[in-house]
This record gives sequence, structure tokens and C-alpha cells, in this order.
Amino acid sequence: MRSTAELKRYRIHASNSPIPMGHVEDVYFDDESWAIRFFYIETGTWLSERRVLVPVQSIREADWTQHLLRATITQQQVEDSPGIDGKPFSRAQERECLAHYGYPPYWDRAGADAAPGPSAVDRHLRSAHEVTGYKIRATDGDIGHLDALLVDEGGWVIRLLLVKITQWGMGHPVEIAPEWIERVDWLRGSLDIDLTREQIRDAPRHLPAAEPA
Repeated sequence: MRSTAELKRYRIHASNSPIPMGHVEDVYFDDESWAIRFFYIETGTWLSERRVLVPVQSIREADWTQHLLRATITQQQVEDSPGIDGKPFSRAQERECLAHYGYPPYWDRAGADAAPGPSAVDRHLRSAHEVTGYKIRATDGDIGHLDALLVDEGGWVIRLLLVKITQWGMGHPVEIAPEWIERVDWLRGSLDIDLTREQIRDAPRHLPAAEPA
């Protein structure tokens, strides 16, 4: 698994150019399934350092040793992509971006492409960078903060939360599955976990993979 912080270093290649079209600046996931939906990239000088959303469906291959993501989209598609008017992103903006690249809205289970109604503009796309640092609250009190998000690179889904415990002098993060989240307060920046502080403390330690020699 890869952390969303690590993915921020990755370059993205278009299908028609050996030169990177930009690098990942942030990773966006939807708050219903915790699946990665978009990479927020800075295009660099070739496109006046424009920032655009690239759908995760367009990533055909990841080179983990070279910190590189190869996409099926072209540089021209990126150049012609819808403008980003600031964050947060609405469902309408997501729909426009996905339609530009030829992908159906992932939230339309039946594949319908109806015009967005009032509920469709609700915010569901979340920044991995912004949620890192959220306070972690157990059923019996605060215990620490969200240190990182770990992504299953095969399915581009967030599988684990790394919780940095600020009590008991623990210097290592522990692994908690998103399924244990009872509630997220996006305004105040906190996650309520349906576990006690002791249960979180005794969760599996996160052992980072050894760096290649």
C-alpha cells in the first residue's frame, strides 16, 4: 500500500508524450466509499502551471520505483479540460470533468446522466492533504490525530488510517480500518472511531516498508 503523502511526489505522463505533463499535488477521495477519485495535478510550465483534476480511471500503469503514473489521456485533453474555480469541488464540477474525459459519473449506480439536482451539488470529494492531521476521538475520549492514509494501489481505495497516538508516549502510528469510523466532522476536523482508546492503542503497529538498497 502507498500513502497519499507519497503519491504527492509522483509525476503523471500523458499517453502521447514521454515528458511528464505534471505532478500530483493532492489526492481526492469520496467520503462515502473512501475510494480515490481524482489526482489534483500541477501541469508545470508547458501549461502555465495550471492545476487540473485527472480521473483515477485514466491511470493505466503505476511505476512505483520511478514515482510515475502513466495515463491514457492526452496532453490536449488536459489542456482542454474544464477550469477549476477553486475548492471544494461540487458534484457538478466532478460531472463536467468526468464527461470531458469520457467517463460516467461514479455515483450514478444505474448509469443515468440526469442533470444534477439540489443533492448533486453536495460536497463529497475530500482532500487527502486536508484531512491529514484530523483529531481522532475514541468512544471514551481524544487519543491522537490522523497521521496518514494508506491506499490499495490495485483498486485505488483507502484501506487504512494511520493514527498517531499522542498519549502513553507512543512514537509509532497504529493501523485502523475506515470501517471503524462512526462519524466525520468535516467542519471541525475530527473523526469519531467506534473503538475505545485502549483498543486503538492496541491496534496493529504500522511498520513502514524498508527502503530499497
